[in-house]
Amino acid sequence: QEGGGLPRSVSGGEIPDVDLTQVPPVSTWIHSPLLIRAAPHVPHKVDGIKCTATSQLRVNKVPIPFETDLFKGVAMIRVANLSDSPKGYFKGRNRKLQVAIQGQFKKKTRFDKVFSGQEFYQKIPSLPPKRVVDTVFSLLSSKLPPTFLQDVFADKPFFLSPLVNTCQGFAVEKDGEVQDVAGLESERWAVKENTELLGDEVPRNAEKRRKFFATASNLERFHFDPALHYTFDYYQHFMDMNSMRFVVTSFLGFDVSGIIGKQPMQLSMAKNMDGEGYYWNFESWHKTLMEEEGGEQ
Repeated sequence: QEGGGLPRSVSGGEIPDVDLTQVPPVSTWIHSPLLIRAAPHVPHKVDGIKCTATSQLRVNKVPIPFETDLFKGVAMIRVANLSDSPKGYFKGRNRKLQVAIQGQFKKKTRFDKVFSGQEFYQKIPSLPPKRVVDTVFSLLSSKLPPTFLQDVFADKPFFLSPLVNTCQGFAVEKDGEVQDVAGLESERWAVKENTELLGDEVPRNAEKRRKFFATASNLERFHFDPALHYTFDYYQHFMDMNSMRFVVTSFLGFDVSGIIGKQPMQLSMAKNMDGEGYYWNFESWHKTLMEEEGGEQ
């Protein structure tokens, strides 16, 4: 998708090749069948401790304090269909994943420079026929922002959108007025939309806010301010990380593990489109990706 001021090429040297020696043994995974961690090629600290390839994130319980070169905050990650998945959050919902990120940017940055989405380490080896891929994106088009960028046939495929119109919930708050990123049970743990500090022209309604920031000219006029606190609430109904099944509709779904090859998927990622690095990058491996013909890794 092209648009004034939006980057047209997002592949490049930031994404390394897959290194399976950097994936710890399946028997050590605390959220089996998933390994959930900060991507090793992006320097993170969690609870003040530098992450390594074997560091794992404990999700579904409490917010995770983290820091990168560009951002400092917390991540509330909820993954459905695991043994410790919070039943209250997922009950009565089709949601498969929720990631709420809250914190402060370390540098003033324009909204159109911060993108989120999915990046792959290598070509997707078993893509369906192009007509099938086109059908999937056609069915999803009403749920994707107009600024959506994708190239599934690239050497390092990607699906990316500006962060501020990707998230379902968005809040901008001052010190001392920051909401609980985990949410309140009485409000079903939702992030309260709050855009008042952005001025009167930005809609207060989440859906209208996403449409407003789907326009490149609007994105360019706003900045992330290091003095303020930002909360981004993202959830999705399509990708079941526990089974690696992507559900497009009730009659169309497929097993992703046989398509993407031996590489992870991102639970949540935000990157600077001028090449300054990542604000955060949390990824998930599934044990089926590590299985050889003779058994597991």
